[in-house]
Amino acid sequence: MDADYLLTACPKCLTHFGCLHHENRWRPGEERYRYKVMDITQFLAERLPGEYPTGSNVDAKRKEPPLPGRRG
Repeated sequence: MDADYLLTACPKCLTHFGCLHHENRWRPGEERYRYKVMDITQFLAERLPGEYPTGSNVDAKRKEPPLPGRRG
């Protein structure tokens, strides 16, 4: 297989493929798994143009939705 990434949206698959990749990486003479296992959302987010805003200004502007049964 000649791929750089193995992408999945399933958290269980991400865990299992990550374990398989990690276990086989340490076997001497076996280099079958040279790809990186990633969540597809993270993969796409890292490739979007622009920068991800961080810091206290962004956190202060973020508004949590009101709890059920309460007015917000």
